[in-house]
Amino acid sequence: MTFLYRIFMELFVLGARLGAKHKPKLWLFTEGRKQGYGDLQEIRTTSSKVVWMHCASLGEFEQGRPVVEEFKSRHPEYDIYITFFSPSGYEVRKDYQQAAWVGYLPYDRPGDVQAFLRALRPDVALMVKYEVWPVLFQALGQMGIPVIMFSAIFRPGHRYFKWYGGLFRKALQSVSHFYVQNEKSVDLLAGIGLTNSTLAGDTRFDRVAHIAAHSKGVPMISEFVQDATVLIAGSTWLPDEKLLSTFDAQSDQSFKVIIAPHEIGEDHIAQIEHLWGGRTLRYSKASISHLADARILIIDNIGFLSRLYQYAHFAIIGGGFGAGIHNTLEAAAFGLPVIIGPNYTRFQEAVDLDAIGGALVVHNQDEFNAACAKLMIPEERAERSEAIRRYCRNKQGATAMIVSGIEAKLLEVAQGA
Repeated sequence: MTFLYRIFMELFVLGARLGAKHKPKLWLFTEGRKQGYGDLQEIRTTSSKVVWMHCASLGEFEQGRPVVEEFKSRHPEYDIYITFFSPSGYEVRKDYQQAAWVGYLPYDRPGDVQAFLRALRPDVALMVKYEVWPVLFQALGQMGIPVIMFSAIFRPGHRYFKWYGGLFRKALQSVSHFYVQNEKSVDLLAGIGLTNSTLAGDTRFDRVAHIAAHSKGVPMISEFVQDATVLIAGSTWLPDEKLLSTFDAQSDQSFKVIIAPHEIGEDHIAQIEHLWGGRTLRYSKASISHLADARILIIDNIGFLSRLYQYAHFAIIGGGFGAGIHNTLEAAAFGLPVIIGPNYTRFQEAVDLDAIGGALVVHNQDEFNAACAKLMIPEERAERSEAIRRYCRNKQGATAMIVSGIEAKLLEVAQGA
């Protein structure tokens, strides 16, 4: 299996390099790893103690962020080093100010991994959610570097629990401790002989609570919403936008819409404008004098969706008619009921929100129209909103538990040295 995995990795690297000629994201993926780790080695000489956090992409970074920020506030003598697998995470957070260095995870090949770890020499490795790389994990174990995996969630269909998953099960044995999101994950790990897990929950609840509590206003959005009922469509794709435009055309209700699509390329923005027959206003072209009279506002830039939810009465979260829904928690942190498509069951928080009435799951236009009409009623929203806020409050606290666990592991290593 190890031999086959190494062949797979060589083919993967070759395929990425060939694809980089035609796909910008693959070009970033390969180019970022060509440079080696000379800069890391140089920066590392200025750090006496290092916490390394690895994230697959941007979503995992947001899960890990409250942990490293809380740890850094308690232990300023440690420097934070961060790696990403995906360019979509690295490109957005490469200038993250809390980190001494941000870079790419090496290809999971012995030479690359050894060069990376010799340059980094972390005191502890933090893996967010379920990033598992057999060669890397084996090397960490051999070097005696503790590995803590947090905000992890495991499902029966994962390869660790299949007959062919031996290599990845073995990699999990290098993890010092798992902080998982649900009881099912504890049971699944125990089923393969791993009892070093703690039910801690999801750090994103702490993160979104902080965002909601410290969210700054956006003057232009305030001018746009006025006293209207506001529906916000966050991280949407074309199927979501078609449902919304049809409801809008058929509804006799008075409301305003903020659309923050997942993709903000010119072609997609033009598609949205076409759906509404041009009766929209782009945020990038808006002026204060135009906003009050506008009814459909398209957010055609990135970076502040989480701040927009404070202006809405309910939300549509995109992705449920595609690969899977996007972030519902940013809306939930403000107590917003959400409307989502049917592909949501891989996301524990969405399952929970559905169970308490905080999420309305729709499968077609009629159900979408009914859900929107229901949430236009203040009394309908109020009861759901209170349940959502209570749920979010009860889910906070994972960050403190995980940081305490990291501290305990570092102390244990220091005492054993």
